[in-house]
Amino acid sequence: MADTMLASEVARAFALGQPRRDLVEVARGAMGVVFRLETDKGRFAVKRLFNGPTGDESANLALQLAALDAGVPLPRPLLSDDAIVVQDGSLAWWRAYEWVDGTMTPFDTPAPKDVAMSIAASLGRLHSLRHREGDEVDGWFLGASNADVVTALDVAETQGIDVAGARRWLPTLAEISRRNPTEASVGCHNDPDRTNVIVSADRSAVLVDWDNAGACYATCEFAGALYTWGYDGDDATKVATIASMVEVYRSTGARFEPTGLEVFATTCSSWVNYTLNCCEHLADPSISDETRAFEQPIIDQLPNFAVTVDKLEHILELVPA
Repeated sequence: MADTMLASEVARAFALGQPRRDLVEVARGAMGVVFRLETDKGRFAVKRLFNGPTGDESANLALQLAALDAGVPLPRPLLSDDAIVVQDGSLAWWRAYEWVDGTMTPFDTPAPKDVAMSIAASLGRLHSLRHREGDEVDGWFLGASNADVVTALDVAETQGIDVAGARRWLPTLAEISRRNPTEASVGCHNDPDRTNVIVSADRSAVLVDWDNAGACYATCEFAGALYTWGYDGDDATKVATIASMVEVYRSTGARFEPTGLEVFATTCSSWVNYTLNCCEHLADPSISDETRAFEQPIIDQLPNFAVTVDKLEHILELVPA
């Protein structure tokens, strides 16, 4: 919990009124910590960024506003004198958004079908915008080398971590991550993970955390969403959810005609690169205890790595013609 002085400083920076109480931490991600700010003007979400602004902030804002206009549920970003991010007295960087009430979908349970369909609709509307088509894609999404995989897993092993499962599957996923898509890039959310979707009272799936949004490949982003939101439960549930997601996505005008595992290239790239970062952090004394705790679930899965090619191939088999 942060102190009242900080709440006042952040509220003043974004002209959000007088705080009624201290900032309350509500979520933590790889890029920052989200707090609830309550003032005489209402409730707001404010995010303290660990590493400051990321990329082209104006382009990021334009994509979010275009998505809002296209009917994608997301919290409206709030500006400070036209600034998208601001610094407080300690030089920490902050963003501010409208507050959204709702819940998140746990990873250990099948996603409700209506929520999965809402995600598909949102991604379809977003991708159909063809926002800034052809922009350069960040290298994070363009693959990981086998040498990097070996190096990072060696680091983890020297720290006493069992990496047997990861050694079996990460090199294969890294190879898939290097299969460059041939389609033109468009504006994407780039992280429609379960931690980045709030299910509101009206069952809308509200996409939050647009820090990484920007140019990527629509087909790849939707394929990754099929894994995250459609591939849970028994076979009948998987068949029904994936078929419904694809139908809804296509109904927005977005195309999804996968021909092979290359549709998972950017998803595999994100999975592999993030896993490698977590491994390398194990031997880095500068990494905070807070960051280590956040990354621990990734380390815990290394002995029995969960993402396999068999699962990705099965998803493709379930996609209706």
